[in-house]
Amino acid sequence: MSSSAIAVLVKIMESLPPTVQDIVVEHLKEYIRKFNITVAVSPDGKLEIPVEIESQLKSGDKYTVTVTEDSMVFQKVKAGFN
Repeated sequence: MSSSAIAVLVKIMESLPPTVQDIVVEHLKEYIRKFNITVAVSPDGKLEIPVEIESQLKSGDKYTVTVTEDSMVFQKVKAGFN
């Protein structure tokens, strides 16, 4: 997030009453948790995919995997791409 986006968020939060600020913080935490999912590797080297992710997978879907030193990015292959 850019510094200007953070500054806007801070101004918005400062304009709210403290009790509403607390509610907004809890909502933001929950929202961020939904997009920051941890996938563990089992002792036999397989990915343990959480149910909320697994439920979105469809039989036959394919993903490209981009691997760097510190990350793996899975991106769904669009239909018609070989």
